[in-house]
Amino acid sequence: MFKFKRLFIYFILSIVMSMPGNAIKIGVIVPMQHTAMEEIVAGLEETVKPHLSQTDEIIVKNANGDQILQQQIIQQMLKSDVDYFLPIGTSTSLMTLSIVKSKPVICIAAMITQEDYKKLNGGRVGVINDEIEVSHLLRFIKDHITGVKRLGLIYSNSEKIFPEIKQAQDFCQKNGLSLVLRKVDSISEVYQFSQRLFPEVDAVVVLKDHAVVSAIAGLATLAKKHKKLLISMDDGSVKNGAHFALGVREKDIGIAAAKNLIAALKGDKESAFKMTSLHDLSIFYNQASMLEQTVFSSDQLKEATKTKGYSFDCVNKKREGSS
Repeated sequence: MFKFKRLFIYFILSIVMSMPGNAIKIGVIVPMQHTAMEEIVAGLEETVKPHLSQTDEIIVKNANGDQILQQQIIQQMLKSDVDYFLPIGTSTSLMTLSIVKSKPVICIAAMITQEDYKKLNGGRVGVINDEIEVSHLLRFIKDHITGVKRLGLIYSNSEKIFPEIKQAQDFCQKNGLSLVLRKVDSISEVYQFSQRLFPEVDAVVVLKDHAVVSAIAGLATLAKKHKKLLISMDDGSVKNGAHFALGVREKDIGIAAAKNLIAALKGDKESAFKMTSLHDLSIFYNQASMLEQTVFSSDQLKEATKTKGYSFDCVNKKREGSS
C-alpha cells in the first residue's frame, strides 16, 4: 500500500512538473541574420542549455532587418508569456524595453550609457556592452599600416552608427588620414555603392553595422578584385572574407549574456541585472583573404598586434572560390 501511494505521488508530481505553466520561455530577438549573430546565439545556447529542463524553451526569432516585423516578434513573445527577453543590438534592445515593461530583459551587444541604464533598470534589465571605439581600430591602422592613407567607410542609416562616424571623421582629420564616406539606405545598396568606393581608397572599414555586415561577402569579393584591405570590427565578418578585425569574440558576447541569464534563473538579481562591458580585444584575421592582397602581410599584422597587447586569432575560414 505504501509503495502504491509513493508511486501515485510520483505520478502526480510528474504531471505537475511537466505542465506548460512551469516551463521557462526565453525569447531571443535577432535583428538581422549574419555570422556574428549566429555566433552570439551559439554562445548563448551552448552555455545556458545545461541549466534548463527538458520543458524549458529558447525561442530565437529573426526580424530580417524589418523594424515592423521586429516589433511584431516582440509583441507576440509578450503575448506568448515569454519569461526572459534577450534582444541583440542597441536598436533591438531599445525597442524591446519600450514594449516589455515588467519582465526581465538582458540586452546583448547594446550601447546603453550608464545614465540611460539607471533610468531603464528597475532591477530587471541587464546589459552586455561589447562596443569599442572606432578610434582604436583607426589608431591601429594609422600606426601600423603605412600604405593606407585614404580610408573608405560605408554605413547604414542607423542612429547607433552616427556617433561612430563623427568619431572616425574627427580622428582622420587630426591624424592626416583621408576618409571617404558612403551612406546606404538598404542592404542592396551596399554592393552597388562599394563598387565605386573601392577604386577610390586604400582600404574599406566596416563598423558593427548590421545592414553592411550582412553584405560582407559581396564586399570581400570587391576587395579581392581590387586587392584592397577590408577591415571590420567583428570576427563574423572576417570568417566571411574580411581581411582582419579588431573586436571581441562574438561567441563570448553570447556566453556573457548566458551567464547573466543563468544568474537570473537562480534568483541572483544582482549578478543578472547589471552592466557588463567586455574588454578583451583581439585581432581576428582570415589567412586565405590576407594572401589575396599585398598591402599588409599576416606576419606584419601579427607583429603589430603584439605591440598593442591584443590576442591574435586566425579564423581560418576559406571563402568559396578562393584558391
